[in-house]
Amino acid sequence: VTSCSLSDSLDYNCASSTLRHTLNPGKTFNVVKGTNLSFASISLPPATLVNTVAITTVNVRNPSEAAMYGKVTCTFRNPLTTAIINSSSCVPIAGSTTDTFDVSVYANVAGTWKVDSCTVMGSLNSGCSTQHDKRSNIGTFNITTTPICTPGFYSAVNSTTRECKE
Repeated sequence: VTSCSLSDSLDYNCASSTLRHTLNPGKTFNVVKGTNLSFASISLPPATLVNTVAITTVNVRNPSEAAMYGKVTCTFRNPLTTAIINSSSCVPIAGSTTDTFDVSVYANVAGTWKVDSCTVMGSLNSGCSTQHDKRSNIGTFNITTTPICTPGFYSAVNSTTRECKE
């Protein structure tokens, strides 16, 4: 680091900031890889038919060179605001890789569901006992009473049987 400055501002975007201090340490520092498992991405379920399973897909990064075990737990809220907590299995993740975890919920109520939070737990053994990362207010997804017919593959929904028609 050749120079480091500290400025402050009353504006949230620091548009009109005032320089308060400058330090010229002339020092170096090392950056090391993290060792905790972390979220690479979280994908919400697509629109899903009621009384079926909706799956949240979570990609977890292992920055360490050592293999670790990981488990993802998510808290879902149904349209009645009931909390449902489900977890993936605790499985090995190879060092310096990203792995996919599916966390499912049985969607027995139609309407807008919410993924309140997801937590990744990890350890060097199959205990998956230490919290490594957490995300909150992830998003919402819809549970419908009408079958989800893929456009281009199905032409319509039969109003009597509620099945997709070719």
